[in-house]
Amino acid sequence: MRAMHRLRLAIKLTGWITAGALVVAGGFYLFENRAPSYRVLSQAETAEFVAALRAHGEPPATYVLHRFTEHPVVLLGEPHRVREHYEFLIGLLPQLPGAGVHQVAIELFRQSSQSAIDRLLAGAAFDERLARRIVFSAAPYFYYEELYEVLQKAWEVNRGSQRLSIIGIWGVNDSVGAEVINRAVSERGKMLVYTGTHHAFTSYYEPGLEASKGPRRIGHHLKVRFNRSPFFIKLHYPEAKRHFFRVPILLYRQAFCLPFGGVLDQAFQAHVTPVGFDTSHQEFDGVIERFSYYAQGHPELRLRQYCDGYVYLGPVSRQRFVRPLHGIAASEEDREVLRAVLGEERQARMFGSERDAVRVLQRDGFNTPERMRAHTDLRGVEEVLPR
Repeated sequence: MRAMHRLRLAIKLTGWITAGALVVAGGFYLFENRAPSYRVLSQAETAEFVAALRAHGEPPATYVLHRFTEHPVVLLGEPHRVREHYEFLIGLLPQLPGAGVHQVAIELFRQSSQSAIDRLLAGAAFDERLARRIVFSAAPYFYYEELYEVLQKAWEVNRGSQRLSIIGIWGVNDSVGAEVINRAVSERGKMLVYTGTHHAFTSYYEPGLEASKGPRRIGHHLKVRFNRSPFFIKLHYPEAKRHFFRVPILLYRQAFCLPFGGVLDQAFQAHVTPVGFDTSHQEFDGVIERFSYYAQGHPELRLRQYCDGYVYLGPVSRQRFVRPLHGIAASEEDREVLRAVLGEERQARMFGSERDAVRVLQRDGFNTPERMRAHTDLRGVEEVLPR
């Protein structure tokens, strides 16, 4: 009888907990899936922003290069999977030496591959096999053609009279990564850092870290510990909604939103051409983030508090996904390298053939362009920002 009584209590308790969880989840679903609080600009406001972009903005590459006149380290913050961002970086590489910048740190290249990267860039001929091994040894599953093309373009730069180094910083924490960068800057001068946005922050602290004592990210360490005056430039793309990283994705109908109330997208659409600008100009002081993940713990988060500069390359509706490395897993040599990196079971299951590998990389979360566009919530600005 006691056992039966306990069982009934357990069943009731489980039911109550389940019902409570469903009520909480339902409430969250209804509340968090409300339309974003986008700010729709009037014609006059749009004209003011366009005038500010024309007065203070520059073509993106020119803008980035000019930042090195006052800053020894410029950080480009990006989400890893937008093809246009890599193409922008690749286009910058030949221009950097002319601005006195001879080294680029890239998060996705592994630090332990540094000797291989140096050997590749110093070679009389481009060693495709070595370049592929470097890409496969980088961050797991980031086996992208664009990373290969970064290495190839850097090698081409080194065939002329200029010299350009690529420095890998994957596999170490932000503190050590900043030490690697600081040491390289001390020895060889200015540096461009291409990294995920979360590692690039120079002043802003992510949700949960607002009261953090001391530096947490690469940009923080460079600024606070090493007094390097780093400059963080954000590359434009959609942002995750407020609780995206804390709740199951199924609780969102559309998990992404336009950054900073949609104001920037409206201004960029009217401005038309790509642009880079400092966020400190007073015309941008009213650009505020309230709805995305980054607004948590930061009431009235202003653009200038979040990043030092901003680059717009094109509308998010046209952003493309990165491409799988050409011929990936088609050869036994590729598969052997992947076995060493991933283990035999994962290699066989996910990268057993080129078709399998391409399928895995093209289904990478919500970052394929079609899914990103479908999951970016435009309610409230559909008429002014058509897909």
